[in-house]
Amino acid sequence: MSLHAKIKEARQQCQMSQAHVAEALEITPASYSRLEAGLSAITTERLNDLAQIFDVSAGALLEGSIVRLPHRLDMDRLRMVVTEIENTIASLDARPSPEKVADAVAEVYQTEIEYVFNHPKQEFDPSRHRRLIELIFRK
Repeated sequence: MSLHAKIKEARQQCQMSQAHVAEALEITPASYSRLEAGLSAITTERLNDLAQIFDVSAGALLEGSIVRLPHRLDMDRLRMVVTEIENTIASLDARPSPEKVADAVAEVYQTEIEYVFNHPKQEFDPSRHRRLIELIFRK
């Protein structure tokens, strides 16, 4: 796959329009369209700009291993889940394996993300899953 095609794929994964990316790059939509079509060269500077817009590394664009970097909000939410689980483990005086803790973090994080998605006016709050966490770690 060409670099141009990888850039197009990254844009589509971000659900951005060509016009939106062109605006972020401060170029015309036609110029951006030519870039994706392979009719324009991609400089190192432009590659770095695109990587920043798509929230991936420039290396990921070059290699075609486009995996979005975690957003700061995602990391804050994950930190909240881990804290809630650690507090619950401490209150239960449990000693779970690292694998069990990792599975619980994944389960609670996914459950809370689904909850917030289905209840958009609700704040992210993993404590609402305390009962689930307690059930996972009870002796």
